[in-house]
Order: sequence, then structure tokens, then C-alpha cells
Amino acid sequence: PGCADADADADGDGAGPVLSSPLSSAGARPHWSAVVFTALATGAVSAAAVSHVVGLAVAVVTVPAVVWRRGRVVLALGAVGLVAALDVVMTRGQALSRWPAQFDWPTHFASAGTLAWLAIVALAADAVVQEVRTRRRRGRHLRRR
Repeated sequence: PGCADADADADGDGAGPVLSSPLSSAGARPHWSAVVFTALATGAVSAAAVSHVVGLAVAVVTVPAVVWRRGRVVLALGAVGLVAALDVVMTRGQALSRWPAQFDWPTHFASAGTLAWLAIVALAADAVVQEVRTRRRRGRHLRRR
């Protein structure tokens, strides 16, 4: 009760979503080439979506998340922290400047967009890390049938 098995879902086919802890990854450490490819891919997508600096940061943080079981905590909790920072930036900016609620109100928060996108790419990288780490085990599970 309250705990999900990573190898099975309600139908028993193992293909459904599974509730898991954001503090650790299931599965095994992938081959070093998969680690490098995952870091480069998440970094490239992040760089294209946000900026080169964000892409580099996401690529660097993705490596320990893929390699170590508990490395995923940086991406998962980092995304939550970024959303909290976004709230602080917007709330403090509005409290100090008292901008009127008009159509151009969001333009007063230029850094907020970057923080929001960074949180989004961190969550996406977290999902990719979990997929990469569980792919080998899932493949073995399906071949045994």
C-alpha cells in the first residue's frame, strides 16, 4: 500500500506510469556513452530553448543525475527551488514597484522568464534521466517474456 512497483502497473504489463521518489532513480547506471549522450542532448535542447549558459548548466548537472542513483535530487529539487525563486522575484518586484495590472505587466520581470524556462528544462532533464536509467532494466524485463 502506498508504494509502487517499478516493474508493473495496474494491468501487469509494466508500460504504465509509476509513482516514484524524486530523490532517487530506479534502474541501473547506463554505459558511459549513454551518460555522455544524455548530458549532451539535454544540454543542447536546454541551450536551444533558453541560453547557452543554461544548456551548459543542465548538461553538467545531468551527468551526476544519470551516474548516481541519488544524483537526481539536484534536478528535481532544483526545479522546485527555481519555481520558488520565481515567486520571490515576481512578488518582491511587484511589492517594490507597484506596477499597474495591465497587458504589459509581465514585461517588468525579464529574469522571471529565464527562471521559469530553467525550471522547465530541469524537469525535462529529470524525466530523461529517469528514462535512461530504467531503459536497460525494462528491456531485460520485456525480453524474458
